[in-house]
Amino acid sequence: MLQVDVIHRCWMARICALKIDDKEYKTPAILVPDDIYEHIGHDGADEVFIPYSNINIHEGLMIKIPLSVEDLVIADHGIGENKDVFIVQRTYPEVLHEIGGIKGESPKVYVLMHALELINHPRRLVNTLTALRDNIPYQSLIYAPCTGIPGIITLLAYFGVDLYGIIPTIFDDRLTEYPYFINSFEQALSLLQQEVRTVRNAIEKGMLREFVEMRAPMHRSTIAALRIADREMYQTIEKYCSMEGRVFANTGESLNRPDIVRYRERVKNRYNGPRIARILLLLPCSAKKPYSASLTHKKIISVLQGTGIRAIVHEVIITSPLGVVPREVEIYYPAAHYDTPVTGVWDKNEVDIVADMIESVLEGMKYDYVFIHLPQSHGFIADMVDGIWTCKIDGEWRNPASKEALENLGSEIKRIVEEYDVDSNLCQKRLEEDMLIRAKFQFGSDCGDVLMQSALVHGKYPDLKIVCERGKIGKLSQKHGGIILDYEGARRVSRTKKYCVIVGDFTLRGDIFAPGVLWADDDIRRGDEVVVLRTNIKDGAKDKDMEGDMGDEPIAVGRALMFGEEMIKSSRGMAVKVRKRFHGVF
Repeated sequence: MLQVDVIHRCWMARICALKIDDKEYKTPAILVPDDIYEHIGHDGADEVFIPYSNINIHEGLMIKIPLSVEDLVIADHGIGENKDVFIVQRTYPEVLHEIGGIKGESPKVYVLMHALELINHPRRLVNTLTALRDNIPYQSLIYAPCTGIPGIITLLAYFGVDLYGIIPTIFDDRLTEYPYFINSFEQALSLLQQEVRTVRNAIEKGMLREFVEMRAPMHRSTIAALRIADREMYQTIEKYCSMEGRVFANTGESLNRPDIVRYRERVKNRYNGPRIARILLLLPCSAKKPYSASLTHKKIISVLQGTGIRAIVHEVIITSPLGVVPREVEIYYPAAHYDTPVTGVWDKNEVDIVADMIESVLEGMKYDYVFIHLPQSHGFIADMVDGIWTCKIDGEWRNPASKEALENLGSEIKRIVEEYDVDSNLCQKRLEEDMLIRAKFQFGSDCGDVLMQSALVHGKYPDLKIVCERGKIGKLSQKHGGIILDYEGARRVSRTKKYCVIVGDFTLRGDIFAPGVLWADDDIRRGDEVVVLRTNIKDGAKDKDMEGDMGDEPIAVGRALMFGEEMIKSSRGMAVKVRKRFHGVF
């Protein structure tokens, strides 16, 4: 019997704990013939090889490299009677019909027999793998025979493949374009072992995308597959992206990472600038995140506070690969979680992204003045925004953190101070408007409005609390990268049915596991703040359309460990890490 538990997630990739009868393994892993497995030896917890016999797949399927479906060697025995294994013989879109026709219990392993052939057809590879991973049970494994090639393994793991097969002859003509010099079968196995361990480590650390960007350019098909996936499969891959972790945007491909694109789309669709603001201030990014914690931005903030009118200044940071980051959302993922090499040179793609984002952020805003506190390297901004450049003094450019530039910024703003009456009431209104902006950015426009209705904000940024007459709504948490909810906030969010998870009618004593989830909002991503409600229906079953059957009172709030659809479809694993439980559920 094969039991699968997902223990780490990173993009579409997973590390799974496999229990096969009384033996335990981990994926990603390489399937090898039993005699080779015995020859290799065993590494205990670091084992990367699994013998075929343990998965009950006939070796004939692995020994011959399939050039096409017609070349497959399918034995009359072994596969035919093994309901745990399903042979996938079609590519996208026919594969959807093929796997949709499976009757009875879902197979535990899906064997993509033409995987090696697909590697040289990037678009078919991407479409087939994403469709397969997205439409089979989350506890099922994908096996790609004859793909045990360093670099290829990394890309296939990124698209959700769990198991790989060795290539019987390492000198096959079709592998001559891959830049690996292999002199022996033992060397090939050693390279595979190293690659799989590196992939596992990248998944555990949440850095698989960075590893893929490093590996993919080594062959034209793999880099083509990554670019096709970024540009054409965003809707499918995005939901597998976490809302927490680190981003190392070190290559040109980083501009199109689905989590980076998601941020830009969220700014366009969920962000509205502060209407109180009368002055726009464009600022450079900083190595330290969030920006306001950096020495440069602390100096700039000090200058603004010294003018007495910071409450009417809209601070917008110019950066790559995000484009722009408004100060109000600087603690959200990935704005507070990315690093990128700084060269002082912006390429056309980066400039185009900044232009697009500035147009979106400034849409509908009306400013009396625009100040541009950016270095000479950001001169392209002049083609997008007209304003006063405060780092250019008497024809010479100064560093934005320099004493001269900061003094010039302060003097330029003080020159217009008398035009505005900024009192404590206006400062409080700006504090509350900024929190409304964050609530809409995090939970969506309608939900944000409901959450912040008649709410008051207390404290000093970033340690801000949200309250109302009924009690605590929540607080801003730099650690969690957004608003975390208390009871009143959870109650308000539950009225909108956004970011909610419905569980069965049971007493909640700890965290939420997938078998207990009956429904979850499609917008939920790993790392999101979610509200847990109990169903109104006795003996309710999992149903993607049962959002109207949630209870009126929240029973808990916590952090999503799966995206919404995965919570509903999974049969195992923790879905929500509960942070706080409410009323009578202790």
